Amino acid sequence: MAKSSKPVVREKVKPGIFRRYDKDGNPVYELQFYGSDGKQHRQTVGNNLKAAEAKLGEIKGDKFKGKRVAPNPRLTFGIAAERWLASYASTRRKSSVEVYEMTLRLHLLPAFGRRRLDQIAVDDIAQLVEQMQTVEYRQRVSARKCETGYAQESIRRALITANMIFNYSSRRLGWAGTNPVSELLREERPGKDADKEKRIVTRDELSMILGHLTGDVRTLILFVAHTGARIGEALGIRFKDLDLEAGSVSFVFQIDRLDQGKLTELKTKGSRRTIEITAELVAALRAHKLAARHSRDNDLVFNMRSERPYEQVILASKRASLAQPYPTPHSFRHSHASALIAGGADLVEVSKRLGHSNPAITAGAYSHEFEAAQRSDARRARLESIYGTAETAPKLRIVE
Repeated sequence: MAKSSKPVVREKVKPGIFRRYDKDGNPVYELQFYGSDGKQHRQTVGNNLKAAEAKLGEIKGDKFKGKRVAPNPRLTFGIAAERWLASYASTRRKSSVEVYEMTLRLHLLPAFGRRRLDQIAVDDIAQLVEQMQTVEYRQRVSARKCETGYAQESIRRALITANMIFNYSSRRLGWAGTNPVSELLREERPGKDADKEKRIVTRDELSMILGHLTGDVRTLILFVAHTGARIGEALGIRFKDLDLEAGSVSFVFQIDRLDQGKLTELKTKGSRRTIEITAELVAALRAHKLAARHSRDNDLVFNMRSERPYEQVILASKRASLAQPYPTPHSFRHSHASALIAGGADLVEVSKRLGHSNPAITAGAYSHEFEAAQRSDARRARLESIYGTAETAPKLRIVE
């Protein structure tokens, strides 16, 4: 005779709100209401009573306004993600869509793809955040050796993506549950990489790194260091985009994240730009072109399908015995911006050279560098006003 399952005991907490307990003894709240179809529905909303009250009030408000109230309790995260992405992709840049596709494919779908939305709790989201910060998780997902977990920005992007999917499901797919991402505590959320000090590569460190690199990777890192280009922009440069006579380069495309042999749109309209390059870089690019197997106008300057610039920069930094944290290809972009600011370049000039969509982004990313440069100028001006030049400096009277 089959063993009978233990009945679920629910207690009424407030009108339309019931409470039961899971196998670990934690409270779980359920809503009970009549939908637009005239049928009674029951929906799990998590372990927060206030959130349950707010959701029930929202449902009643939508019903009063004539909106459709018919939740789909069997809606899975995978189906919701697919529908959200299709809607999102219709109004967004392809490069942005690809980032979210990658976040879904690497992190969210493996964790939640087959699970129903109402079965995903805030603890599940918090657990994913913790896992993404571990070396073991990153090595398993990326299938390569790593020294750290995923960056805070990558974790934050996963949360943003999940948050949008839950919100879309509530607005468009008839789901009446509570968004578990919104219930994360502040300490359960990822920090901000921007709050950490940027890894600035000095001129001596750059020379040491280049001394341990060869071939295309060496020229690529020199290019990034001298232009401040994003690595995707540098990999998207064609020979026709170089004007070695005038000493300039035009950024028109970037490499596709998913298909390294394909070009795609730049990150923003402001990313399309033409900038000057140094004589050292011009000489290196001339030599690179002469040695290249394919150097027609539409050929890529850097064909890196079989190379791994990130890993090679880390390895070169180790061989050069540089201090940790080791620089990454993006560190050279920060270093270039910092050098420009220290050299007296103004906000608009730095913004245009980096390809930011507007100077406000540059000001936000490099506020400390601009402030430091201004303080340095102010200190110098004060010293000049006190001591002057050798001709105008006041005579100092020695008091015995």
